Amino acid sequence: VLEDMKKSTDFSPDEVTYNTLLDGCARCGMLERGLALLRDMEGAGVRPSNFTLSVLVKLANRSKRLDMAFELCSELASKYNIR
Repeated sequence: VLEDMKKSTDFSPDEVTYNTLLDGCARCGMLERGLALLRDMEGAGVRPSNFTLSVLVKLANRSKRLDMAFELCSELASKYNIR
């Protein structure tokens, strides 16, 4: 779906789209796919939000990488001035 949205001129993925897909990755424990989505999100110029951070924490936690959760939150909060 994401790839189709990118190809279309009618729709472009937004924060809600990316957060929904990230949440799906978190629910399925797909850490690498979720991180790729995050990179894609940033590359598309879509700013992460507080909700994005919470989904990333869930993603890292379910993949048993809680250390990564803290790193991601710190990095993104600093980069995007998220509180």
